[in-house]
Amino acid sequence: MIVRWIEKDEISWINQQYEKIDFLPPIWEKDRVAVALIENEKVGIGRLVPLADGSFELGGIYVLESFRGRGIARKIVSFLINNAAKSRIYCLPYEHLREFYQTFGLVICDELPKEVQEKYLWCLQNYSQHVLAMEKPI
Repeated sequence: MIVRWIEKDEISWINQQYEKIDFLPPIWEKDRVAVALIENEKVGIGRLVPLADGSFELGGIYVLESFRGRGIARKIVSFLINNAAKSRIYCLPYEHLREFYQTFGLVICDELPKEVQEKYLWCLQNYSQHVLAMEKPI
């Protein structure tokens, strides 16, 4: 399995996957989107959204159902965190994923940048599952 940054011609596939799970599509010109592949088949995605203060929001982690349980999400998150290693990283995971994200050094946080705070409030109103506010300090 490899994880790499997407090519522009892959954005349509990425948008289709996010649409299936009610995630907002990435902004090609801004977001850094990664894709996981097994034998050249796309099996998972995730992204880093650059924030105004130089930090990132880690999100959009999704693995196709038939490929779950193989550590793909862990490889995607590792890839993204390693590519933002010298920056603060925020994440808004579903509550049941708390321990997974804690293994990467993320902790519950009380203060979020304005962009992430607005998204957090939107998530709380629009998702049936509870969402946490987490960060990986520098």
